[in-house]
Amino acid sequence: MPSEAVIHTGTRAVAIVAEGEGKFRPVDIETGRDSGGMTEIRKGLKAGQRVVASGQFLIDSEASLKSTLTRLEKVQGSTANDPPGGGHVGKAKVNAVDTGTGKIDLSHGPIPSMQWPGMTMGFRVEDKTLLQGLKPGDQINFEMRGEPDKDGNYTITRIQPDLSGGKK
Repeated sequence: MPSEAVIHTGTRAVAIVAEGEGKFRPVDIETGRDSGGMTEIRKGLKAGQRVVASGQFLIDSEASLKSTLTRLEKVQGSTANDPPGGGHVGKAKVNAVDTGTGKIDLSHGPIPSMQWPGMTMGFRVEDKTLLQGLKPGDQINFEMRGEPDKDGNYTITRIQPDLSGGKK
């Protein structure tokens, strides 16, 4: 199959199989040799299966890749680690706050329900009043929606001070 259709996550190789009717499913694959822009598939796919060959430009970071694969895998069943309502929770240090645009930049710890490692990234908030009184250096607990908005941004729905001293 085309080499660009192989997604390497660091721990596995994955292909996104098109199942029809706008449905897609990640499949673990074992790859072989690469030659001329094509990759040999040793295990995981059957002859004739359709794979997404050029959609990787939509996946712009490791975190985005992991959340995309997680969302696709949830089609096969929900995970017990997700908070009620499909949201995700985390602990973070505030790096910057923009009350005018409703954006916040956080350095957060791992978010197991999304299989995200700790990282620094920006978020939108559902309600700009969530940002009132926050300043760089504050330690917070937050909850965000389980799915990104149409622009790929995750939205924080709840923020409260972290009284545990910021241990992630």
